[in-house]
Amino acid sequence: MNVACGNCKKIIPIPDDKVPQNKDRAKIICPHCKKIVVFDIPAIDSTVIINPNIKKDHSVYLTDISNGNQYLLKIGKNTIGRSSDICISNEDNFISRKHCTIEVIEKNGVLTIILSDEFPSRNGTFYHDKRLELTDKLVLKDGEQIRIGRTYFMINFK
Repeated sequence: MNVACGNCKKIIPIPDDKVPQNKDRAKIICPHCKKIVVFDIPAIDSTVIINPNIKKDHSVYLTDISNGNQYLLKIGKNTIGRSSDICISNEDNFISRKHCTIEVIEKNGVLTIILSDEFPSRNGTFYHDKRLELTDKLVLKDGEQIRIGRTYFMINFK
């Protein structure tokens, strides 16, 4: 498992035998900047990005980089796809009718943004050019880009 330090942004590898079992959260000291990093322990092996500075008074948007369209993400699950009856509809033919979800969770005044590729798709959902598997969940931070089908999107907090 890898964790990105919210302070210095360096990736910290955590060996599987050092990840606490039967816990939802853990903390370590970043070997680079010596700050304490608190992180969620995912149910699967993935990279967790910690962003402790996004407060709930911010709005979260998903921006289509190709045309500038912005979609306000609601608290809860936001389904993305081509179908017109879902939260975020996009006409990219490489996006499935129901493609993936972005979940916005508010807890203790802090927003967490989770990208899940929970629907089978031929064309996939990508983060840093790595295809997400059906069970993957990633925590996203402000300014990060994802690719759904052939469309690039950016997460924005305002």
